[in-house]
Amino acid sequence: MFGERAREEPLDRYCMATFTGGANMGPYEAAKHIARVSPRELSMVRNRHIDIKTIATVVNASAELDVVKAWGDGTAVAADGAQVET
Repeated sequence: MFGERAREEPLDRYCMATFTGGANMGPYEAAKHIARVSPRELSMVRNRHIDIKTIATVVNASAELDVVKAWGDGTAVAADGAQVET
């Protein structure tokens, strides 16, 4: 997905760190599944640029999307633990 440029392009590293964080994968687990990216690269971005304020900003912004509002008012959440192939 990100190819060899990941080491050179900061935006690619930020996207990977955001995606893997949102998928609840740590940097070591993520590096197993993303070619040519080291756990160190992913953890460096997360440690330097992603904090609780950043996460809150992303969560709050995504809560404003129309598709999220179609699922309900946000006062309840449910999950069945199933892994669905995307």
